[in-house]
Amino acid sequence: MHPDILSELAIILVLAVGAQIVAARLRVPSILLLLLVGFGAAQLALIDPGAIDSDILLPLVSLAVGLILFEGGLTLDLRDLREDAPNVVTRLLTVGVLATWLIGAVAGHYVLDLRWSLSFLLGAVLVVTGPTVVLPLLKHMHLGGRVESILRWEGIVVDPIGALLAVLVFQAVRAGQRPTIFEGLGDFLVNTGIGAVVGVVAAGVLILLIRRASLGDNQEIAATLALVVAAVAAADWLANESGLVAATLMGIVIANVQGSEVRHIRVFKENVGLLLTGVLFIVLAGRVEWDDIESVGVEAILFVVVLVLVARPLATVVSTWGSSLEWRERALIGWMAPRGIVAAATASIFAVELAEGEDPIAGAEILAPVTFVVIVGTVALYGLTAGWLAQALGLLHKGPTRVLIAGAHGWGRSIAAELRRHDIPVKMWATRPENEQLARQAKLDVRGGDLLQDRPVEGEEADLAVLMTDNSEFNGLAALHLREYVHPDKIFQLGSKTAGSQRATVAFDPAMTFDRLDGWFSSGATIKSQQVGGDEYAAGPDDVPLFVVQPGRAVRVVTKRGEVDAKPGQVVIALERAVTSAAPEAETVPTAEEGK
Repeated sequence: MHPDILSELAIILVLAVGAQIVAARLRVPSILLLLLVGFGAAQLALIDPGAIDSDILLPLVSLAVGLILFEGGLTLDLRDLREDAPNVVTRLLTVGVLATWLIGAVAGHYVLDLRWSLSFLLGAVLVVTGPTVVLPLLKHMHLGGRVESILRWEGIVVDPIGALLAVLVFQAVRAGQRPTIFEGLGDFLVNTGIGAVVGVVAAGVLILLIRRASLGDNQEIAATLALVVAAVAAADWLANESGLVAATLMGIVIANVQGSEVRHIRVFKENVGLLLTGVLFIVLAGRVEWDDIESVGVEAILFVVVLVLVARPLATVVSTWGSSLEWRERALIGWMAPRGIVAAATASIFAVELAEGEDPIAGAEILAPVTFVVIVGTVALYGLTAGWLAQALGLLHKGPTRVLIAGAHGWGRSIAAELRRHDIPVKMWATRPENEQLARQAKLDVRGGDLLQDRPVEGEEADLAVLMTDNSEFNGLAALHLREYVHPDKIFQLGSKTAGSQRATVAFDPAMTFDRLDGWFSSGATIKSQQVGGDEYAAGPDDVPLFVVQPGRAVRVVTKRGEVDAKPGQVVIALERAVTSAAPEAETVPTAEEGK
């Protein structure tokens, strides 16, 4: 490989991962930072994505987007769709898409002064939202309920639908035809059907392989990657761009088949999805020139205003008409349509094909910069305001913290019972049938089974998770799995001597491993509560603070014994050790360093 190409690939990878790390620290949408970093790196000549031939870029982008949509499909559980949610999602994906397409086409013609054929193409490109932008915003907002499930389903499933629509319009434009609303409907349905069949078959093959072929952990991940890529390629070979439908449906099927072993698939998608998203946004943003941005300037901003204030609200009105959704829920849905990776990818490829092909079309060169402005504008606008709007509308969760505890052993049940004594809703996950039975006898809300395979929470049932089974590797994998349902900052696991298994914030104190806690409880340790009086809480020499219950029944997990930070009026739930003369080594609580 040429040294220049190798250096450029290395720079792209470093920028992709680095931008996402910085975005997480700054608590801003990672997509926004990726676009700005990719655009800036190209302007500074650090990278030259334009040097990549479109014949090579197109299949690579298709495969990468397919993997991202497969990842998104794995998060879609049919049990999320309750009450009117299925009808609303269906309408958003049909009449909602149609309304957005038409309004975008009209705005493209009259605001951007595009010819009608290119206007219809741009409108089709921008009907998509996408998991790379919607899911991070939803996770940051922590909505829960039917609004979150509606936005999640729409954001993932609309990508392949929008991509198919855009490809059909693109083919009509390139052939010199004038696309209409109904033109190509038959091809659209056929291509969707082909993609669906391929996706279902590929999902079935993967599930059978994992269940019956006794694959190792690494083999499961490799088989997943190979089958997703094969499904995308096979479907695209049969019908253009149907590969995205296949990848999405493959993920949905796997996510909803009871008992399908997807533990390592979930770990795979966490890492691959993060990397692919970053690389794609860096490369595609780098293909946009500053002169192109200047050429569309004010008109592109007005175009964004039409999409935000006209297209999305109208699509929401027609899609939620007659449903049981409250006006507040409809308002939030109408204010959530950030554009993502599929819009960037299709616009970039189409612009090259139409502007630099054998028969160039005037005006096609502005498709990519306009889409770039739309993505940056919508991600910034919705990312900065959606959380505030949800709070103003009263749609964010209020009330006591809902706690999920994994580990229904004896002292796990004692902790759950003490939390319940303060009216904290607690759900337990038992990894052993005997512990599940004992938890039920204690009248605790408990579930059994494999936490890594089953859905741990339904909708709004957990705000905080504490993983304290006797298996640190299991706790680490469960922490990754739970990120789909609980905010990562609210997931805790017991300290471990194995650094690689620590995938979440340490609960209680780094020295508090399962073995140490289990030994203390076996020696008579108990759980107690103490309300903080006039002064701040000070732990006794034999106490290990576990939780702080704040006003409004909000729960905070203590992460370091010496930093409880409990104020007057709050309640500290702590472990009180039984000190006996026969166990002199138990007279002091070890420091974090001693517990390492």
